[in-house]
Amino acid sequence: MFSNGSEYEAFLERNCYKCKHYVHYDEATEENPVCQIEEDIVLSSVSDVAFPYEHLIENDSMSRYDCKKKLGVK
Repeated sequence: MFSNGSEYEAFLERNCYKCKHYVHYDEATEENPVCQIEEDIVLSSVSDVAFPYEHLIENDSMSRYDCKKKLGVK
């Protein structure tokens, strides 16, 4: 999990904003939804949805994690 908003923003910068799977929530539709990993990260901070550790690789940078989906890692 992220310890603060700066880590989360760094994660978005490093992983989401340039990812082919990224869909901004204002542009999401039924046919083109937001990435489920990003949604689970957000929901885990405000509900009992589990943080998606299985889709992330921990790193030593400010972003704290790399996204397996963006990297093409299963």
